[in-house]
Amino acid sequence: MVAFEFGANSYAQYGTDPGDVWDFFASRDYLLRDICGRRMRDRQHFVDSSRLQQVWDYAAIPRELDEQSIRYFGWRARFARFLPRFLLGWNPGPALRSLVRRPRK
Repeated sequence: MVAFEFGANSYAQYGTDPGDVWDFFASRDYLLRDICGRRMRDRQHFVDSSRLQQVWDYAAIPRELDEQSIRYFGWRARFARFLPRFLLGWNPGPALRSLVRRPRK
């Protein structure tokens, strides 16, 4: 897996095109997901995401490891959204507990 930051504010300064980044990974049979685990469906989806900059962090995942990667993005990504608030003293209480899944017996 390759984790990288990517957004319009930075890539434009280096003359990098988001479509080229997509093509690079696609030609190696990698899938792209954002930090929240959302899969980039196609080239245009990644281009749009990088321009909107709602997230800056992405992961390129070999296609054969995609199923395993979903577990990583699951609870870790949901927890990461609450971490800044938690560190600033915000107590998510029931909201955070609802995100934690109890192991099945």
